[in-house]
Amino acid sequence: RILLGVINKPKSKVSLNSSKTTGGKWKRGSSLPTQEELLQYFSYDRETGGLEAITPRQNIKSGEAGVTSRSGYVYVNFKGRKYPKYRLIWCMVYGYWPENEIDHINRVRNDDRLENLREVTRECNQRNRSQNRNNTSGVRGVYFNTRLQKYAASMTYNHDNFVIGHYSEFADAVKHRWLAEVKYGYLDAFSSSPAYLYLKDLNLLPKEIEHEY
Repeated sequence: RILLGVINKPKSKVSLNSSKTTGGKWKRGSSLPTQEELLQYFSYDRETGGLEAITPRQNIKSGEAGVTSRSGYVYVNFKGRKYPKYRLIWCMVYGYWPENEIDHINRVRNDDRLENLREVTRECNQRNRSQNRNNTSGVRGVYFNTRLQKYAASMTYNHDNFVIGHYSEFADAVKHRWLAEVKYGYLDAFSSSPAYLYLKDLNLLPKEIEHEY
């Protein structure tokens, strides 16, 4: 277990300007605990993502901290308020509360290992979201258009949803979806993207990536 040292200690407590970054667990403008305060109560293991309470007082029990919610994220009670565990960890390690969202790279919401966390904009975080439960094709952004009797490849970019094109073959729709992911900078385009994995498994990845859109 690694007990982190103080990094970039803030001069004073930070107040939120917006409730969007809080996950709705504390009120707008409320003071956030500093890195120094958190390090007095918790120790963090970077390799496992475990957060352990080391100072059992003020309603904080010793041992593993946090409870997994129905959404899959872990929340920790600290001085009468609930905080997302991954945001506490971020402050403990880097010394500041993130202004943007924290993304779990592998999409496992309770995997709070430091290597699995990154600060991203809301748009980037949405790009890395899990596949929509209504999707039946197995590839995010590809579905069968019953009216046209073709496979459609769709994309979300800058909060706009649009159709890339319609294709007779499923593989063609997947290919164009993946090429669009590459063009628009999807974070998982070369790792865990369902389109990428499908093409890779069938050895259908284009040898040269062409910006066709």
